[in-house]
Amino acid sequence: MKYIILITVPLFLFSCSVEKITNIKLDGSNKILFKEGDVIYITNLDTSRVSFCYTNDEKIKTKYSVDKILNDYKVEYGDRNTNTFFAPIIRKHLDSTQTPKLYVCEQYNAFAELLKGTEETFTPFKQKKLIVKQIDWDEISDFLKNEYYYRPDDSLQLEISIPNNIGTFCDNIKSSYPDAKYLIIQSNVYLTLNFFELNESGFWSRGYYIEETDYDDGIMIAPKIVVDIKNTRMISIDVRSYKIKNWNNLIRTIDEIIREDAEFYNLRF
Repeated sequence: MKYIILITVPLFLFSCSVEKITNIKLDGSNKILFKEGDVIYITNLDTSRVSFCYTNDEKIKTKYSVDKILNDYKVEYGDRNTNTFFAPIIRKHLDSTQTPKLYVCEQYNAFAELLKGTEETFTPFKQKKLIVKQIDWDEISDFLKNEYYYRPDDSLQLEISIPNNIGTFCDNIKSSYPDAKYLIIQSNVYLTLNFFELNESGFWSRGYYIEETDYDDGIMIAPKIVVDIKNTRMISIDVRSYKIKNWNNLIRTIDEIIREDAEFYNLRF
């Protein structure tokens, strides 16, 4: 893995209102569920599901950024003092129809195509050929509710979407999409900067550690819920993080993270 997975999360309760979920780990130790030829539907992202979170306050930074509510630090393009955050995206020379949020949506929606396992990848392992189809957010949004979720290791608060009622939700999907075996709900994409104290990068050579450069403190989190439609159950809550080593290379890094994330799901889920 080129990017360090900071948090690999077992399945936990969202709140008292959510039923207990089967304990499936996203570290490769669980039984692989996605099989060759499975039909997997996945929600498209839209701009309402992209959050940019940024602060100039160095005092809040800790190694694990404990107990932070990311929604308290949301910024929008054009806000004051956010030039550092948006500079890499603006250098991409977005056309007149794009916004930074739309650009991230369009990039991350490539996840569905990559999940199919039909494109050339950098992994030495043979990927499964999956049948992946996309659903627009509006088609299922009436059956979802937003929940605040605290990541187990650092209590970082995220907002993600889960079915209002798992039975009704799966019945609706079965009725509209009878071939669906699984559904991946892409709850959100968070791009954060200036929350974490990340380690320095470097490498060992002939017994000596050679320091390269400090990691920038960018993090990308793309929460996903996986629903087993055939068996009417939620089976995974994924809130892993990816480091963004150099914020100036944000555009290229996002592309690489999306590819790695899709390969991870193809091979290990």
